[in-house]
Amino acid sequence: MTAKELEETFRKYAWDYFAVHAAQRMAAFQFFITLATAIVGAFIALIGAGGQKWMSVLGMLLTMLAFVFYKLDCRTKELIKNAEAALSHLDTQHALPDVHLLPSPLRLIDRDRVSCEMTERGGFLRKRYSYSKCFSIIFCTFGVLGIAAAVVSAVVFPLPEKREATQRAVGKIVNITTESSARAVSKGDRHGDE
Repeated sequence: MTAKELEETFRKYAWDYFAVHAAQRMAAFQFFITLATAIVGAFIALIGAGGQKWMSVLGMLLTMLAFVFYKLDCRTKELIKNAEAALSHLDTQHALPDVHLLPSPLRLIDRDRVSCEMTERGGFLRKRYSYSKCFSIIFCTFGVLGIAAAVVSAVVFPLPEKREATQRAVGKIVNITTESSARAVSKGDRHGDE
């Protein structure tokens, strides 16, 4: 096998590795969005249907899924970085000159890395956000949303037994307050008559 054939083999191997994991990453993210949307939809449907006892479970499930898919995305990102490192190494095997202080346009991965580093120095709106950062923001948002949904459903929509106990306790307090007020008024009337 010649050096050229060997490089072509390595490049094809690295590119295929990259393509598989990049596609896997996008498919996993798309699956997460589908699951998260279904859970949020079920949560909203339960509000109207009176299924409050399941709402906390759905909130925690959403948080758990966000965490699991975040960790899966971290692993897939590592695999993609391996492929990028291999492709970058293959690109450096050739004496490709820099162009306008950037790596050669044929050294795609190095050129993109340097270009991103340059825009990191820009303001908030000019900054580029990587897939990892954008995905992390979305996973975090759904995770926090799940926790908030679980807490709110436990506090705002308590279980029927708790609701009845709370209503009885509130009723007793209202009765005691009403009786006390009535006694105070009647006592005041008696003192006013004297």
